[in-house]
Amino acid sequence: MIDWLLISIAIILIVVGILALALLWMKKKEGTYKELNYHVFYITGIAILFIGLCFMVISLLLDYSFIVNIPLFTIGVVYLVIGLSNKNTLKKK
Repeated sequence: MIDWLLISIAIILIVVGILALALLWMKKKEGTYKELNYHVFYITGIAILFIGLCFMVISLLLDYSFIVNIPLFTIGVVYLVIGLSNKNTLKKK
């Protein structure tokens, strides 16, 4: 059961990736491609990181499992790193 589920998820991710690359290639070919706004990643990362950290502290204080909130905290860190790694585009705007 789980094998088929993992295989189907992998196939769906591969198809979505191929479609995204094809769309990006077509937009670049037409000249309508816009650069990403990394400032949004920075702001979203700060917000999600703060929310995840607050939920983790509340979970520890109320003696709940904080493992459920780790993905939220991790997504916040990843978005923050993406935003900070592109500081040069933040300063242009």
